[in-house]
Amino acid sequence: MTGTDRPRILVIGSGVLGTFVARRIRTWADVVVASRSQPRDAGAHVQIELTDPVSVAGVLGGFDLVVNCVRSPELLPERWILESGGTLLNLANLSAEESASLRADGRSPRGTVVLNAGLTPGVNSLLAADLLARYPQADEVRLVMSFSYSESGGPQAVGGLAYRLLARGVRHRTGVFHLAEPYGSRRCLEVGDAADGLLGRTADGRTGKVYFFFAESWFQRSLLALNSMGLLRLVPRWMFVAGLKVPDELTREKKADLVEVTLDGQVLAGYRCTGIGDYRLTVAAADVFAEALLERTPLSSGVRSLEDVVTFAGVRSRLEEEGFRFEPVPVSEAVTGLSADALSSGPVS
Repeated sequence: MTGTDRPRILVIGSGVLGTFVARRIRTWADVVVASRSQPRDAGAHVQIELTDPVSVAGVLGGFDLVVNCVRSPELLPERWILESGGTLLNLANLSAEESASLRADGRSPRGTVVLNAGLTPGVNSLLAADLLARYPQADEVRLVMSFSYSESGGPQAVGGLAYRLLARGVRHRTGVFHLAEPYGSRRCLEVGDAADGLLGRTADGRTGKVYFFFAESWFQRSLLALNSMGLLRLVPRWMFVAGLKVPDELTREKKADLVEVTLDGQVLAGYRCTGIGDYRLTVAAADVFAEALLERTPLSSGVRSLEDVVTFAGVRSRLEEEGFRFEPVPVSEAVTGLSADALSSGPVS
């Protein structure tokens, strides 16, 4: 591929994420969308069945990059690339177990699969890696994610991820964190750990804790109240997925995530990651990472995490051009005197 050629990119998925990732990448590359059903946008399309090895093998060859926006249990696109060659960027939220299974199967790989390339994991993983490079003595990584009840959603966000994390526990621990404005101090639910894969591989060998909160105070207070009574499992999934469809435009809620590293419970350093729209930021990040991978091609073969391929410093300016803002957290403001392991839901919404 020369500097004047437009790369050929296959985007797998025609849901919310796949539609807008393809739309964005199409501005600088020749894009083919692979999905089971016809996508809503005009453009090149090929049908694929992600549970059928023959279907996958017949679609994936001949592209400069494959961008997978779909979480499929069999991971057939990733396995095909590892066996047959090529480069694949995975935007789905794979668990640590799923990532490990890919690494175990790819002992003599011909292709490259790069995992954790969205917002979370992805941008927030790069922030964690940057902090740990400066504070290698840290023994814990904390991630706080913000969601909005009304945001554009799909399997990678409120419609799947948030509900899946929330509903699997009878009663979650909580913690109070100082977040970017307009949210301020919020009590957040501890919903996961490093095994969920939301920290990429940055928490390997360390404790990882994942929290989230909803921007709407009325909804967050309801979740905290149900949590204190051990009733979260009674929350129906339809509340998180009702009305989800591919929208004309992505929503513009204020996003305010937090990444911290700690030692013996004391915060060493952190970043506040802010911007407009969960899915808007995810699509923008995927666009930046896709270009960064093509600039680094060829990559060494095998399964790689995003933080193995790019650094926060290397892509920060490009992310900021896309609307991301990164604010170092003063240690004195990182967490309140309330324990991050408190089981009380408390008064802070």
